[in-house]
Amino acid sequence: MLELVHGYKFADHIDVALLFWVEVGIYFLVRALRTGSWSDVLLAGTAQGLAFLCKSYLAFIIFRVALTAWLLPVCRLGTRADCRIGLTRLLALLGATALIVAPWQVYCLAQ
Repeated sequence: MLELVHGYKFADHIDVALLFWVEVGIYFLVRALRTGSWSDVLLAGTAQGLAFLCKSYLAFIIFRVALTAWLLPVCRLGTRADCRIGLTRLLALLGATALIVAPWQVYCLAQ
């Protein structure tokens, strides 16, 4: 176990962590789509930020699902009552992600 943690042996623990945080983010996103709750949107953004810290850009699948849910009523493939997410909630999701990711990114740029 210590060799895995220190990187002496190969393991997929980064992928497992990414998958875990993406699942948590999708869970809170689905709750936000059903209820329109701000806390669920912010928790989905936080989980997306933590997933982004595991592997960049793959974590944005959470935002892509949210954007698709927002665009469904625009394309007349769903109703706004089914997807209670608006542009402000999409931006809040990205803002929560940025708050989680920014400290590490600033640190890396400074080094």
